[in-house]
Amino acid sequence: MACPASGNSISLLGICREKQNDDYTDTTAIQGGQGGNVVGGNGTISLESCCTSGSNHSPQVVMEATNTSSPSYPNGSAPHGMAEFYSYDHDYVARVGKPVYDVAQPKGVFACGQPTNNTWYFPDPSPAVNDQVYTSATGTGTPSAGKYGYLNIGSVGDDTDYRFEVDSNGVITSVNQC
Repeated sequence: MACPASGNSISLLGICREKQNDDYTDTTAIQGGQGGNVVGGNGTISLESCCTSGSNHSPQVVMEATNTSSPSYPNGSAPHGMAEFYSYDHDYVARVGKPVYDVAQPKGVFACGQPTNNTWYFPDPSPAVNDQVYTSATGTGTPSAGKYGYLNIGSVGDDTDYRFEVDSNGVITSVNQC
């Protein structure tokens, strides 16, 4: 879960949890500079460490690099401010829009050669088995289970040249060239 949006209270501990555990509210122990729990005295949480990621200074808690794909992220420049973390999502994955034929077909082959009629969003330009599919750029909608087609970007025309199947969670279970 990402850091709260602007207008909500935000805490340094929550920011640290987002950077270490990908969840602002996660209660897993924060790991200190030498790998021990912060509670055990092996490091301190600092706003500087959260903002500058790999530029850590002992005994501050070591943070992973900031995910600059997140729609909102800290700028890393002093002076640092907690407000820079509003809506920061450490495990955010940018999605790639692809033209698709989004009418489910009883047989996957029927989705081949159809004109594309919508855009769906994938984690990378080449959809693969186990990828999550979204029907909105914000990642809030998933398609119904079924067999669909998509256009390989760079193809001539707007007819689908791949077919794929998604399960009831919107996860790709198969991809085949038409």
